[in-house]
Amino acid sequence: MQKYFVLVGLLFVLLSCQEEEEAKLYSKFELSSPELGVTKTIWLYLPGDYSQSGNTYPVIYFSDAQWLFEANPNYSQEMHVDEKLREMETNGFPGVIVVGIESDENTRHEDFSLYPSRDQLGGKGQA
Repeated sequence: MQKYFVLVGLLFVLLSCQEEEEAKLYSKFELSSPELGVTKTIWLYLPGDYSQSGNTYPVIYFSDAQWLFEANPNYSQEMHVDEKLREMETNGFPGVIVVGIESDENTRHEDFSLYPSRDQLGGKGQA
């Protein structure tokens, strides 16, 4: 009987220590471009009523998506875009779709510059 109480007590302690993960308001997926030889992580936020409403929404595109929705261990803060938009939606904002394209710190300059620099950096930002 004493083992039973110890087991129940241990289970209680473990359950009370477990952090409850907040439901994510966004999704992530990989998108590959064989022509460019790159794979990018895409972060997508949809309004809360997206699947039920049949509404159309404006789309906002962001680079550096890794800072939009989650705290990045290399930087001090996240932008909390998903939480803020959901809060605005509950207050009557009609909603937007957010598409974020994750940047790689090592090759970020290549995405944002049209021409290579003297250091052979960049030059892949052509449309």
